[in-house]
Amino acid sequence: MADRMYPTAAIRMRISEASYEAIKSVLLKAEGGYILAGLCGWTQREGARGIETVLCVHTVGDTVLPLNATGCNTLLAWIEAQKWWRGSWPVVFYRPKAGDNVHGQLQQHLSDKLEHVLAVSVSDAGELAGHSIFESELTPIDSIMIPGSDILIWAQETDDEETGDPEQNKSFNQSFGSKTRRIVSHLTIGVVGVSGTGSPVAEMLYRLGVGELILVDNDHVEAKNLGRIYNSSTRDAEEARLKVDVIGDAFERNGLPTQVRRIAGTTHDPKVISELAQCDIVFGCMDTESGRALLNRLTTFYLIPYFDVGVNLQADGEGGVSVVYGAFHYLKPGGSSLLSRRAISVENIEAEDLKRVNPELY
Repeated sequence: MADRMYPTAAIRMRISEASYEAIKSVLLKAEGGYILAGLCGWTQREGARGIETVLCVHTVGDTVLPLNATGCNTLLAWIEAQKWWRGSWPVVFYRPKAGDNVHGQLQQHLSDKLEHVLAVSVSDAGELAGHSIFESELTPIDSIMIPGSDILIWAQETDDEETGDPEQNKSFNQSFGSKTRRIVSHLTIGVVGVSGTGSPVAEMLYRLGVGELILVDNDHVEAKNLGRIYNSSTRDAEEARLKVDVIGDAFERNGLPTQVRRIAGTTHDPKVISELAQCDIVFGCMDTESGRALLNRLTTFYLIPYFDVGVNLQADGEGGVSVVYGAFHYLKPGGSSLLSRRAISVENIEAEDLKRVNPELY
């Protein structure tokens, strides 16, 4: 695991639906003055604002501890007992109580034992908010997401809430509300595959005003794609331009505030995995079952909501079309998978992987 980078300009946290329900169940039964321990995995990258950190809560204790020296020592012992925790960030969940100085208590009892600890409050209504405590400095956690049956997001209020032209935002605000627009404007969304399905998905997300779009595709535009890929031209096909560049250039010409990152790669590329791990939501628009299965595993591991989008058209090659339908799967981490839904098969995955790594044997 790479060394952590400091200072952190942005922190986002994800908690699975099951862990969130467990945290509420334990803490909301207890009075204030108690804490619950957990551990987070993390990824980082250099973003527009500096070093961006994403935290995924992968372990939560099942016993509340008193917010005092004894409780903090028990917390440290619990962390030490997790033999595989090295490199993880400790997180403390607590229920706010008038008069409690949770951050001060944690600093007092843990600062000489842990270089970094996260403190997340759980309100009576189940709302979450948190801070990172590093070298006695408090840094707000920008957002906390629960990727469950509903995608819950609690975002830190900032001074730069209004992004883009107010006139451009007006119709969005009328349809979904200004709060939703502010949340959307801070989301990082990945679109894997930007051809016949992915290009319109990316176009709509761009025009909705998401904060950042990460476009992933290693394929080039061909003449046969021109009727399906938004913003593509005959010149793009003649020059065999990358699809991500065709879409990315079109977005730049439009001039809307969404930031766009282009990656000419596949989900088997470590760089692609590293970038997608930073996404708040991922849309998969791929043809291959192997790629869809890998993206399903990746988003489950990093606690990312995953939308699998596809179109099936069965034609005889002579003008006859027997079947046309679209398929849209929302997959929450810890829920059912594309395999369990029989949207893909092990046999097809194995065949595609064999063709990719050993074409001759295939």
